[in-house]
Amino acid sequence: MAQKPIWKRLKYKNIAVVLIALVLVIVIISSACSRLAGSLDKKNKEKNNSKNSSNISVEDSGNQSKDPNATLNENTLDKNYRYESISNDDHLYSGDLLLINSEFAYKSGTPSEMESSYDYRVDTDGNRIMSIKDSSVTAKKVVLQNLNRMLSDLRKAKDISDVMLVSGYRTEEYQKTLYDNNLASTGLDYSTTIEIPGHSEHHSGYAVDFQLDQTNYPIFSGTGDYSWVVDNCYKYGFILRYQSDKSGITGIDNESWHYRYVGVPHAQIIYNDKLCLEEYITHIKQYTREKPYYLNSDDGTRYAIYYVAKNEGDSTNVDIPLFDNGAEYDYSISGNNCDGFIVTINISTGQVEKTAE
Repeated sequence: MAQKPIWKRLKYKNIAVVLIALVLVIVIISSACSRLAGSLDKKNKEKNNSKNSSNISVEDSGNQSKDPNATLNENTLDKNYRYESISNDDHLYSGDLLLINSEFAYKSGTPSEMESSYDYRVDTDGNRIMSIKDSSVTAKKVVLQNLNRMLSDLRKAKDISDVMLVSGYRTEEYQKTLYDNNLASTGLDYSTTIEIPGHSEHHSGYAVDFQLDQTNYPIFSGTGDYSWVVDNCYKYGFILRYQSDKSGITGIDNESWHYRYVGVPHAQIIYNDKLCLEEYITHIKQYTREKPYYLNSDDGTRYAIYYVAKNEGDSTNVDIPLFDNGAEYDYSISGNNCDGFIVTINISTGQVEKTAE
């Protein structure tokens, strides 16, 4: 007898088992493909996110990058600019970033815009915020204005108003008297606390010395509640000029009472990076208009800072960045008293109208 075809010999339950097995194989294959596609998609997203995050600088996250030019997402001020020709004799030795020490003498004579400290003893409400040795203590107007702001805030923060301003501008003759008296008292051939005449920051009108208006007039140590000044002076453009750990560079021992005005952006950099002025002047030379030092100051202002070396001859062409329409940023130029100029651009402000020539 002839056999039945094989499909007729299969029972229905066996057919069902085969069909279920086929369905399971299809599901397993489909699931594996889906997981593989998801994994590839995740890797692509992570790769793209990594590329995007590499364009975000530390500054953009709210912090100041140690290298402010590591990654920048803004115009680097090199697209539109002009040259400003400035006299080397007039500008190299003027400005709030003059480096004045035993190597570089102050050369500009009596500074301009000098005022008596007498009118700055009180805040805007008439409250006394400091004492002064006498009304003959003078300093640059910008120094006294910011000193008034700082000591007003000290009074509000710590209820302190007994800081005494004992020295500001000094003539070379007066500096010689102080220097000679120091040598006589120490018996040394040189002084580690008084700069030689002609080389003192006090000649510029940018330096001030403090004592306390208390019994026996103690020195200003900057300790206790007075440490507020040490920690906040940079917000007003001041630096504690001579510190013990920098005496090998400055040549002056620790002077907790001697403060120097250099301007807000520069003071903040010096404070943040724990520099002395000598170190800062050297540090800023690596920055140019094409690649400036960018700073977000504590008050929200953004600055670009760079150095221009002095040209040989009578003048130097300093490059000044412009907006696309030729309008100017708010800027300042300071000589460094040795070999060039430091340009400070406020890039947070609007355009400054050009004046007709």
